[in-house]
Amino acid sequence: MNRNAGAQAEQLYSEAVQETPPNRNKLDRLVDLLCDHPQLIYDTFFAKAHKAAEIAVDTWHSTGDIKVNDRILILTVPALWGWTVMEETLCHAPPPELLETRYPQLAQQFLKLAELTLAHPNTTPGPVVRRTIQALTRFWPEIINACVSLKTQSPAWRQLYEATLRRADSLIQLSEQSNDPALQMHLAKFFETEASIFTAAPQPGGSPRSRLNLDRVPSQHAYISKTALVTRGERARQQLVQLLPSSDNMRLCSTSFITATINSIVYLMNLRPQFCEQLLERLIN
Repeated sequence: MNRNAGAQAEQLYSEAVQETPPNRNKLDRLVDLLCDHPQLIYDTFFAKAHKAAEIAVDTWHSTGDIKVNDRILILTVPALWGWTVMEETLCHAPPPELLETRYPQLAQQFLKLAELTLAHPNTTPGPVVRRTIQALTRFWPEIINACVSLKTQSPAWRQLYEATLRRADSLIQLSEQSNDPALQMHLAKFFETEASIFTAAPQPGGSPRSRLNLDRVPSQHAYISKTALVTRGERARQQLVQLLPSSDNMRLCSTSFITATINSIVYLMNLRPQFCEQLLERLIN
């Protein structure tokens, strides 16, 4: 690792957080630098990122109302930076020597903070809630892919898989409770992701984008139930189409939200053409 990179990263971080509000541009530059030198994240900056997001969430939740004090909103910038750094860390393959130890530990910290953040969405700024959902949406297929590819049976990875399942379930509950179109737009992307990876690939000649699908999951995996994932895929398709407004559900009448949901459904039909008839019927209705 380049020592100059480490010094530059520390300087960027120090300068950014000392400004009021924190300097978003410098934090963005820091993310780019860390992506070029990932060892810096494992050594130092994952802890800084996690702490930035954790302190913000603890502060927001302790007030009970994010509108009470404008100073609370200053925490949004470092919190968003924290989620970006954690996502970039966990959605790229770690160094082999960290695969069985450090990576699962960091991923568990990430999931616990996601649980804390989403437990009280009404007292957490919307951009942070949505950023958390984005991170989980990207993280979920990475974990499935790793569990299948690595063929590891270590307790740490089993626990990580089970913890990710629980967070995925919490997003379904959040969708059923929320009337926020901006939030549901991000949940629609999550359901699109689950619906695509937890189904079989189309017949030969289908889209080359179906990199991860149920065909890659062995029937006798040590801790992944293929049958349970089939059920998740079916439920995700149902959740996605249920987000479309109808005469019985007018709570999400937002043009941008409807457009985003339709785009997710059309994308899914293209990726998994075996479900075209089922999805198209609800879309036309």
